[in-house]
Amino acid sequence: MLKNTCESAGVEIPQLYVCNPHPASQEPVKELKRFDRISLKPDHTSTVTSLVDDITLAHFDPCNGKWTTVPGKYVILIGSSGRNINLHGAIRSNSRIAGSRSKCRISPDYASPWTTGR
Repeated sequence: MLKNTCESAGVEIPQLYVCNPHPASQEPVKELKRFDRISLKPDHTSTVTSLVDDITLAHFDPCNGKWTTVPGKYVILIGSSGRNINLHGAIRSNSRIAGSRSKCRISPDYASPWTTGR
């Protein structure tokens, strides 16, 4: 949930990052997968939701020319930037190839109120 704690309207861009359980040497440790732009009036709140499925977890494998997933535990990070993470959780995927639309539920290890003063 986002809350604008200022006396003026504000904008926040929540970002969802995925950490691959077994990244290859050329892959980033965390990868930006989704983001949204949320405008908030003063003292208003907004609930932000995002689907995390096998396609969200996938990375492009140039060796076989396909989007794939690696079975295992993925860490999900949510914040206003890659350096400012406010929420994190973990999900497990058993899929090997992206394309299925099976939904994964995020189990938060930690959750805190997320406020914006912008």
